[in-house]
Amino acid sequence: MLVMGGDFKNMNGNRIIRYEKPTATPPPPPPTDIASINSNISFDVSPNPATGSFFVRLAQAHVEPVTITISNVAGSVLQSFPAKTEITRVGLEGYPSGIYFVRLSHMEDTMVKKLVVY
Repeated sequence: MLVMGGDFKNMNGNRIIRYEKPTATPPPPPPTDIASINSNISFDVSPNPATGSFFVRLAQAHVEPVTITISNVAGSVLQSFPAKTEITRVGLEGYPSGIYFVRLSHMEDTMVKKLVVY
């Protein structure tokens, strides 16, 4: 016997439990970026794809230091340095073509964006 929902009663007719059919809850929408959506920092990487160099533009100035870290797809850190201004030029000399990740860290917030180098 398949029960879809309703009351269960004992032999005397007294209700002993109420069963409600579970409803499916849709999953939350996927994030639109690699990093956490709740991050308090925001930045742009341009041009992307890049060759030679690219710029990191902070969406807002930060009083506390912001660290820029460049890593490859294997997770190896290739460069890490503080962002001293709202726009920072990053040189790509010696970087082979491929996919890299640009991570900005500010206090406990971190945001990551993908960079394509050709």
